[in-house]
Amino acid sequence: METYFVETTFRLGSTPNRDQFAASKTMRRDAWTLTEDHPQVIFDRDNHIPIWGGTSGSTMDIIHSAKQLGIVNSKQLTALAYVIVAYFHFSPTKYVVHTYHEVMRGAKIVAP
Repeated sequence: METYFVETTFRLGSTPNRDQFAASKTMRRDAWTLTEDHPQVIFDRDNHIPIWGGTSGSTMDIIHSAKQLGIVNSKQLTALAYVIVAYFHFSPTKYVVHTYHEVMRGAKIVAP
């Protein structure tokens, strides 16, 4: 079995559009409470879209990292997004961190 080492210049926080779209300090009052007058929260509530933590910046980072490592096939990136949904749903924490919609919104922003 071969082992590969990939050197990259990717830095956490360098994901395009992350600050604009991910759940930011303006979208949350604290770690677990959304700001109900934030435009994205209002849109989601008005359209009955389940939300918990806001658009997933972690998903944006993971998908962007995969693209930086050469995974650009849309089916593979979609599969990765579903894995991220499963991780957040079944994560070992006491709480579900992100809903399906929040993960897929984050994925779509970095891999339309």
